[in-house]
Amino acid sequence: MLFRSGGDWIGDWVGHYHRAHWFLHQDPSELLIFTFDPFTARPPLLNLATSAMMAQGDDSFAAYQVFTTLLGTVAVLPLCRLVVAAGGRQRSFALVPLLLLVNPLFMQNATYSWTKLAAAAFVLTGAWFFRRGLASAKTHHWAIAGLALSAAVLAHYSSAPYALAAVAAYGWCHRRQSGTAVFWSRSAPDCRRRHPARADVDRLGDRPAGVGRDLPREHLRATGR
Repeated sequence: MLFRSGGDWIGDWVGHYHRAHWFLHQDPSELLIFTFDPFTARPPLLNLATSAMMAQGDDSFAAYQVFTTLLGTVAVLPLCRLVVAAGGRQRSFALVPLLLLVNPLFMQNATYSWTKLAAAAFVLTGAWFFRRGLASAKTHHWAIAGLALSAAVLAHYSSAPYALAAVAAYGWCHRRQSGTAVFWSRSAPDCRRRHPARADVDRLGDRPAGVGRDLPREHLRATGR
């Protein structure tokens, strides 16, 4: 009888599927499987995303393969942006998928339902926004690059060297400003943006004496307290 076993690859196939299935149902009987393949041996992000898709319908292994493959092929989108940014024309958008079709490494990862290609999508997205940050020096570009690379590490541990390289490159590009307060004020979140009430208090503190500082007292008198 002929059947498709997956050969030596079946371990990763079954491991990722069981993780997504456990996130979906949280069946204690499935925990026995993770005694042979520890749960933390794989990061959880892509398995969580796949389980969310499986929750909308079928939770079979075939559905898992379809959803994981679709998530992996998203890597084409940031790759197209990087090709155009590197000097290619807009027509390069059509050439990139054609070249990937004849790339054995990409096709092997695209047809093999695991999380590495989706992690590559996050890495390429982080590289794109990192490049935008170098060109524009805008804080939100650096922030999005950091979020994308963090998601890549949560998708597959092999993305960690790229995240560490990005942190080192960021520090090297800003090595002259790293000792200044302006650099850290741009890198750290602005508390006044997160807490508008605190910003209002700061603005009241900048007013002259007697202007806007008796508002609490006047409020108490108007309310009879």
